Amino acid sequence: YTTIAAALAVVDSLSQPLTEVQQIEVKEGVTLAPIVIPVGIQPSLAGPLHIVNYEFHRPKVGAVTMDKEHLRISGFEIDGDVAGGEDGQLFSENLVRGKAVFTGDGVTSRTVKVCNNVVITLDEDGIIIRNMPGGSRAVYNTCLCRTDLLVPVHGLVIEESDVDARFNILTAMGSSAARCARLKNTGGWVVNLDRNLYWLYGEALIGTYEDGMGVQDVAGFTAWQAATGMELASFFDDPEFKCLDEDEGFDLDVSNSSPAIAEGEADPDAVIDFEKTRRPTSAGGPLQSTTLGAYEEAQIITDLGKTRILELIGGLSTAYI
Repeated sequence: YTTIAAALAVVDSLSQPLTEVQQIEVKEGVTLAPIVIPVGIQPSLAGPLHIVNYEFHRPKVGAVTMDKEHLRISGFEIDGDVAGGEDGQLFSENLVRGKAVFTGDGVTSRTVKVCNNVVITLDEDGIIIRNMPGGSRAVYNTCLCRTDLLVPVHGLVIEESDVDARFNILTAMGSSAARCARLKNTGGWVVNLDRNLYWLYGEALIGTYEDGMGVQDVAGFTAWQAATGMELASFFDDPEFKCLDEDEGFDLDVSNSSPAIAEGEADPDAVIDFEKTRRPTSAGGPLQSTTLGAYEEAQIITDLGKTRILELIGGLSTAYI
């Protein structure tokens, strides 16, 4: 389909609720059209609705409204905000220049998966998971949060939610109001925040932590580990992004020598990366390790250390040597 609206009209004409997977493949050329699902479409566990890019193009769209259960949005360049939070949603392989907010009611158990996204923000938060009981996931995302203002903004925000947040690259740039992460847990929520890479540019801080004792602005990584009581397998190091030039454009793929390479592990919710390169699908040995963040890099382990060999087979798979 060349327009999302035309494809959704076809799905809307089907019997509802949906009883089998409906996948809409959107071709390149959609420019700043918002994604809004018609009221009559009712995705279900047996019949999820997946709106995905076509043949590895990345159509540009505006704001995305994910107000349906079992809705999946994958492979878009989004110049606007994303609003979701219903059960069974998947948000993956997207480039987001805005905030992606997934909000629950604080009571109903819901599972949302946010995987393999590149999120670049200016003067606002990035990925936000708020008031979501049930066990949502934020894995293998790359976030760059930027501001020179005074109001704090964060790349990843977890507030009063059960969340597994691992294998992400979280970076902040600018004034001390720019932070990698914010964690608010005043109600004993189950949070697994670990195996992430953190890095700062300029005067940015690591994060903001809030529990029943109050709010802390945390400047350094060691202090962040102490405040949260987590992140014991995470680390602070330069991810070595390929480009951070405002004029040339940000390229948050990592360089060959990046410390992010081979620091993750196979994950069933992240079997492909931001560019649809296949990640390893099983654990066991160094060659089954994965790269932190949204991009996967193939590796060869030698006595000289880690280097990468990237070989695409038919545009779909990565050869691990």
